[in-house]
Amino acid sequence: NETLSLKEALSDIKRVQYHQDHLAFLHLAIEEGVNVKGYFPWSLFDNFEWASGYTTRFGFNYVDYKNGLKTYP
Repeated sequence: NETLSLKEALSDIKRVQYHQDHLAFLHLAIEEGVNVKGYFPWSLFDNFEWASGYTTRFGFNYVDYKNGLKTYP
C-alpha cells in the first residue's frame, strides 16, 4: 500500500504473532520428543502471489522500491 509510511508498512503484528505462536508450539513438540527436521513457512495462497505482480507486498522482507531496493526484515 503506497499510502503507508515505512514504519506502518513494517508493522505486521498479526503475521509476526502467527509465526511466534507457531514456533512456540513447534518448540514444545521438540521438547516432547518430536523429531523436527525443519520449518518452512508456506501457504497455498503463496502460489497465487504472481497474479498481483508488484502491486501487493509478500514475504518476510520489505523491499523499499523508492530507496534503492533497500530491504527490511
